[in-house]
Amino acid sequence: MVNDEAFLPLVLAGGMALLCGLVAIVMFGFGTVRRLRKHPELRDSFGLQPLPGFATVNAALALTVPRSFARMLAMSPLFPLMANGLALHRHTSPGERRLARFAFLSMLSYVLMSFVLSDLKKWGPVTGTAIAVGRAAAYLLAFGSLPSLLTFGEVRRAQRLKTRGPNKLDDWWAELMDSLK
Repeated sequence: MVNDEAFLPLVLAGGMALLCGLVAIVMFGFGTVRRLRKHPELRDSFGLQPLPGFATVNAALALTVPRSFARMLAMSPLFPLMANGLALHRHTSPGERRLARFAFLSMLSYVLMSFVLSDLKKWGPVTGTAIAVGRAAAYLLAFGSLPSLLTFGEVRRAQRLKTRGPNKLDDWWAELMDSLK
């Protein structure tokens, strides 16, 4: 086993990559993806979205890969899974593309750092891979759900409250918040 104090710089670097990546993806989601969703040509070109916030991750991935790869992917059967990188390149500025690359590459570096740390801790291939995959899944869910929680969820909740009124979850949340006061 390796001394845990030797991992402190790696853990701090991973934490900073995680924090910077989350800030960058939220900025990219609020600024660029919201603007691109309003564009009629790009409305349906964000690829597969298992959760509402994955449009941001798909757009960041599409702006990260080289254009030649995006052209090849446009001819493959996997094209509906990814965002349309060629259309996104036409409608984004170089600064927005750099922000998308930074956000996606920081996510990737955090996932790779999880694999390296699990290998250095000598957890073994199965346990270390399981821990690293769990961390990567949690990070992807944070990337995908954070922008949606901050925008889409609250907008839908406000619309639902206007049309149908509060439901049991809203009542429970209000009681919980009142009990904390």
